[in-house]
Amino acid sequence: MSNMMTKEFNLLDEKWIVVLDGNGAATEVSMLEAFRNAHEYKRLANELPTADVAILRLLLAVMYAVFTHVDVNGDRSELTTDNALDRWKELWRGEQFPCKLIEQYLEQYRERFYLVHPETPFYQAASLSGRKCTEYEAPKLIGDLSQSGNKPRLFMGRTSSKSIPKPEATRWLLHVNAFDDTSAKPSVRKSAGSSADAMFAPGAGWLGKLGLITVSGENLFQTLLLNFVLINDKNEAYASGKPIWEVDVRDTERSKIPLPQGLAELYTLQSRRLLLKYSGNDVTGYYLLGGDAFNKENAFTEPMTLWRKSDNDYTPRRHNAGKQLWRDFGALVQGGDDFKIPGIVRWSEILSEENIIDTYSFSAVGIQFGDKDFFVDDVYADSLSVNGAIFSSVGSEWQAAIVEILNVTENAVKVFGTLASDLALAEGRDKGERGKNLFPIRDAAKERAYFSLDIPFRNWLSTIDTTGDMDDIMTAWKKQTREIIKGLADGMLNNMSDAAFIGHNGKTALEAEKWFNINLAKALELSGE
Repeated sequence: MSNMMTKEFNLLDEKWIVVLDGNGAATEVSMLEAFRNAHEYKRLANELPTADVAILRLLLAVMYAVFTHVDVNGDRSELTTDNALDRWKELWRGEQFPCKLIEQYLEQYRERFYLVHPETPFYQAASLSGRKCTEYEAPKLIGDLSQSGNKPRLFMGRTSSKSIPKPEATRWLLHVNAFDDTSAKPSVRKSAGSSADAMFAPGAGWLGKLGLITVSGENLFQTLLLNFVLINDKNEAYASGKPIWEVDVRDTERSKIPLPQGLAELYTLQSRRLLLKYSGNDVTGYYLLGGDAFNKENAFTEPMTLWRKSDNDYTPRRHNAGKQLWRDFGALVQGGDDFKIPGIVRWSEILSEENIIDTYSFSAVGIQFGDKDFFVDDVYADSLSVNGAIFSSVGSEWQAAIVEILNVTENAVKVFGTLASDLALAEGRDKGERGKNLFPIRDAAKERAYFSLDIPFRNWLSTIDTTGDMDDIMTAWKKQTREIIKGLADGMLNNMSDAAFIGHNGKTALEAEKWFNINLAKALELSGE
């Protein structure tokens, strides 16, 4: 049984991070092992992609805490705008971490990495056990189901779990802190007749508010380095900042704080006050209160999210679960009036000028919440590989051409959606006011088209050769789109009933097909052929 007056399970030594080893097998490693052997591990491989991001940011916070103060030789040298890129390249050229420096740093704070500790349990507030908190059992920790028991969770198939071993509980501790929903109640309620709550509402955990974008490398070392952003949105070196283990434990409920300026601080943000509960040697639940939060508007210290303009401010834009990442290519790499590109993409552009890697593989991760972020519906994950040359100084024309191709593709998909609704009309399925009941048919057809275009577009984008003829490459995709869309249309037409060819309300299948062919050629700008 865990004695809460003793210290147990130090994250530096205990195995709790799941990685894929060189053979592709999942294995648990400690924090120190994750750094020592990062070049031998393929990637993080925890229960959810969101858990991988939470752990990635923890490891990155360690790197910021070390390498914003010393160079790769261990000599004291504060990170500056002038030396940031050189420091990064020195780390990259090493092909593995200078682990002695990381270990020396972490040993200074060993006391703060005990999962069980009488005063400073890792990522927890020991004082919660004696306070009025929201209490949850193990299933809520691992995301299986809400505490009420009637809202199904889609994370794991372990709804009967009553306890969790410490390694897994550590992973979920990070996940809840980062992605918690808004179901927890404040300990102080609104008083009768009061026009305002006694405490401000921090909302979902910080990462739950974001449409997360990260970069993946060939191994864990590369992935960590590619996400080790050293230049901020002002083209200046990031402030150093202090991770949570370097500062006094905060246990105040729902604290509004200034926007962190350093990534070591931001990446260890305590969105929640947490304290794990134990029975025997396992975790059975946790205490929870609202933690630290700041205004999300223009919070550009955060490099791992896309930003959408609203009025005069930019706010993080969550991912749309029904939309493939490649369809957001323009917002992702070009921004514009309505969007601001993620800092991680801007950093990738800086690295592309240095010819660091040939292809950048972006991963998109996010939580899909229900009404008012009160419960979790699903987890979103997608990826996109892009030729690094497209991010270089010669790539702006290619970016513009790809954005235009996406507009052309979207128009072609709309034409197919119109065909689907026209054919439904020709069959007499228009039973609603002004054809409104045909909208779902149109939208379902469009999603089917995007699904059919998905893998071909990813392959086309990842194999673009920027030394080739741009017009030929763009025309090749238009032709491929035409082939795919026409194939879908032919299948739809072949399944039409005789009634569709007889027609309804002045619309026939033959007329719908005629206009489909005309409008598809127009949309794809291939009418000259």
